[in-house]
Amino acid sequence: MVDLNHIFLFIAVISPLLVLARAWHSGGTYRGWRVAALIVLAITAVSWVVFRHQAGYIGGGAWFALLFVPAIGLRKVTELTAQHRYRTARKLAAALQILHPSAELREQVAFFRALESRPNNENAASSPSIQRGMTQQDRDRHLWNAPAVLVFILLNIAAFLFEISSGDWTDPGTLHRLGALEPYAVVVQGEYWRLFTALFLHGGSAHLFFNLFALYVLGPPLERS
Repeated sequence: MVDLNHIFLFIAVISPLLVLARAWHSGGTYRGWRVAALIVLAITAVSWVVFRHQAGYIGGGAWFALLFVPAIGLRKVTELTAQHRYRTARKLAAALQILHPSAELREQVAFFRALESRPNNENAASSPSIQRGMTQQDRDRHLWNAPAVLVFILLNIAAFLFEISSGDWTDPGTLHRLGALEPYAVVVQGEYWRLFTALFLHGGSAHLFFNLFALYVLGPPLERS
């Protein structure tokens, strides 16, 4: 039985850490994302202490609201800008400010508002934040530009196929042979290779899907940064 709480807990911890790593490398440009990632980690940590059995759902909800929705929304804003639909882009950016009140979004909303008041509003690309978003989006569309992420995705799929072909892959004995992470085996018996093999073992198709989705969304920009 797949434990969704553990899956969401994994996402609520790993995803903000990846965002922080990218924000740290990029300097002050991603300050809003740093704050959001730290809030998600703080909520997840408090939930782990107070409501441990629901910590994954609580942290996952914070991740969805503060990181996932704004990321998808900003991508849509960029698409609307490329289509010269500035009024719709402004409304969406203003709505996203509720979840992601960053300086970048404030700049975009102000720019769209000024653009709407002009008789000729074809110069949307003059906004630095919009230029960055459009350039980044063009790169993000191509998974081939992130070979390491593509290799990890293929390795995860291959490992999962091998896992389900090994018989009862939910049996503890089978998982042990496949390289599941066991503290006793690692610490006492020195089987440190389990720290690596456990990364490619999954508790079901849902677990695999969430991991691959996280790799697809967060991996390419992090690799290129």
